[in-house]
Amino acid sequence: HCPLYKISEEYESDFSSLGFPDNLPRNGKCEIYFRSKERDKVIHLRFSELFLSPSDSVEVFDDQFDNGVIASYSWEEKPYVSVTSKGHSARVVFNLKNAETKFGRRFRLVYKSLTA
Repeated sequence: HCPLYKISEEYESDFSSLGFPDNLPRNGKCEIYFRSKERDKVIHLRFSELFLSPSDSVEVFDDQFDNGVIASYSWEEKPYVSVTSKGHSARVVFNLKNAETKFGRRFRLVYKSLTA
């Protein structure tokens, strides 16, 4: 089911993990690409829910082809964390390990296409 591509035609929209509110599978890597149709826009991502196991992580990259991490989140992060890209696209990478978690392994976020 990964990678997933989301082209933002709207100013704001919700996005959640596959099968939400069910958990994501263990031992996987999921990449999600967000891109504005307009090149003069930036992408703003705000996690309203982010549940991970202690060994999982989430990294946000400024561009789908860039290797520069602009944000990194772990299981200790609280909801409502947010990040804004510098360009018109962003890549979110979920690195899911095999660890047990009693809170689940899923996410929900709001993404916006904003004027730079």
